[in-house]
Amino acid sequence: MSEIQAITIVLDLPPRLLSPNAQRGGHWRHKRDAIKKYRSYTCMMARLKALAKCPDSIPWNKAKALAAFYWPDRTHRRDELNALASLKSAFDGFVDAGLIVDDDSEHLTHGPTTFQVDANYPRVEITIKRMA
Repeated sequence: MSEIQAITIVLDLPPRLLSPNAQRGGHWRHKRDAIKKYRSYTCMMARLKALAKCPDSIPWNKAKALAAFYWPDRTHRRDELNALASLKSAFDGFVDAGLIVDDDSEHLTHGPTTFQVDANYPRVEITIKRMA
């Protein structure tokens, strides 16, 4: 078994369309396309990281995800649950990449979501920790 027990995947912030609070009124195809694009992007990033760090030990049967959002500013109030929900397609991308078995509650739990500011490099860093 590989010594790697955690992988941090750095992603662009999810598009606003992926937020549960995204304005309704837009065409459903725009949201569908945004979901597919972010899921595919996440899959590619996870696959690159997992294959480089721990190709022998994936998929992980049980894991915990920790999300750290780095926003460009402090001008908006941030909601932890909505931010985490906007990452649903990212967690699906981790499954597609073969990093984790599934993103259901039996296989993936979530730790606290944190918010910070980085005006020069807004992003979300998702650390997946292997559990037992």
